[in-house]
Amino acid sequence: MGLLDKLFKSNQGPADDKPQSRAVKGTQSRAVKGTQSRATKPAASHELPPNVVMLNGGGRVEVVGESQYEDAFTRICGPRCREGYDLTVVAQLVSEPESPYDPDAIRVEVQGLHVGYLARPAAKAFKPVAEELASRGLTGACLGTVRGGWERGKDTGGYGIALDLAAPDKAIRPIDR
Repeated sequence: MGLLDKLFKSNQGPADDKPQSRAVKGTQSRAVKGTQSRATKPAASHELPPNVVMLNGGGRVEVVGESQYEDAFTRICGPRCREGYDLTVVAQLVSEPESPYDPDAIRVEVQGLHVGYLARPAAKAFKPVAEELASRGLTGACLGTVRGGWERGKDTGGYGIALDLAAPDKAIRPIDR
């Protein structure tokens, strides 16, 4: 019996032909005081497709490589502004075993846009969780905080994202599937 078999409830009701989204609580996006942005998006921007499972939070997991995805962050947050951004988002964790650089790579996506990768030690630790979810046609997601994007004359701040994610052995919530 696999990790997910133990965590998923065994009572599976009849399948509904119509996929349904689930809203995620606690995903109010906001810009830092004194700014205007697209951060006040409608709640629909935080709805999860039926194949995405929210993972437990409680720990801070860093993402690497964000500087390579500035365009994606601009699309997520809006244009740079004086005070920058501090946005709560839903981040999906996608296993990327075909990566030529790291077979344990886990890509981080926000609103379907690639924004970075889990650092190598975290990716290695979370790979079994991501693979087991993928074997069931599921993807894991967690809350994250995007910060940065300020522009004050010559001072420009890059974007970064930190994830609110429990340790791998505590990340999966028992769910009814």
